[in-house]
Amino acid sequence: MKANKTSIKNYSLMMIAVGALAFEATASVRAQEITNYPSGISSATGLTVGFVCEGVIQDKGDNRINCSGPIYRADEYAAKYARQSSEQLVKVNAALDQLNASLDKLNRTSEATRNVLGQQAEESGKDLKAYIGKQFQELPKDMQKSAAIQNLRKSLTDYVDQRSKAPDNPPPPGPAAP
Repeated sequence: MKANKTSIKNYSLMMIAVGALAFEATASVRAQEITNYPSGISSATGLTVGFVCEGVIQDKGDNRINCSGPIYRADEYAAKYARQSSEQLVKVNAALDQLNASLDKLNRTSEATRNVLGQQAEESGKDLKAYIGKQFQELPKDMQKSAAIQNLRKSLTDYVDQRSKAPDNPPPPGPAAP
């Protein structure tokens, strides 16, 4: 069970990373960086920064542009979407925690069910073996001593033992075998 939980957790973390990359990619597709136009000077670092148009850019010529959406400084735009990505990851982590709790509960319930079914199978096997023994005891004494009858009785009780034995290693969760 631990291997399954670990693989589910690893898969979930991989899906979070893919989701974050997809979110970032869609944000960058929606926005167009303005690189051919004058840049601003960041007061904090003294470095030149670009601008991002979150919409469609139309070049009007003579360094004039028209942006159909809001215009952000590139560093502010990156910070805005980094914060949104972080908030999304917090939500995804909360959902994964809830999913893990549900999986733990399901695993405990499955194990308890498997234990109950195993006990029922053992009890049914005992009852069936007692019934088989009673039926063979009702046979005439000379028939009971016959090798064929003794072999039949042993074969039947062995079969019941085999069929009513609870499995030591239950199959892994997944689709049922046909």
